[in-house]
Amino acid sequence: MLNHLVGLLVRVFNAQVTGAKPLQVQTMGFVDVTKRGAKSATLWVGGVPYKLPLKPLTVRIPVAVQLTGIGRSKIYELIKAGKIDTVKVGASTLITVASLRRLVEKQKR
Repeated sequence: MLNHLVGLLVRVFNAQVTGAKPLQVQTMGFVDVTKRGAKSATLWVGGVPYKLPLKPLTVRIPVAVQLTGIGRSKIYELIKAGKIDTVKVGASTLITVASLRRLVEKQKR
């Protein structure tokens, strides 16, 4: 599935760069993401590297505190109340960035 997604990304990216229709793109490439927590990925197309920004799907609780400005205890309260979505991976609790965005959007005045 990841290969299919990368292939699709390469086709769309090439179409934007060359102005070609996505289905007519001949050049294939690959995405190199080697560092955990990387801020960008390198898309290689025809031997030319392009930097692509990466947006995280989840963050750890200390990062959620920094991103939102909400205290750690309040974050746990919001998790318990079901207002923030989490994913458990082993002992780690990860918070979905989408749920943080929804929370902030609901609180806008």
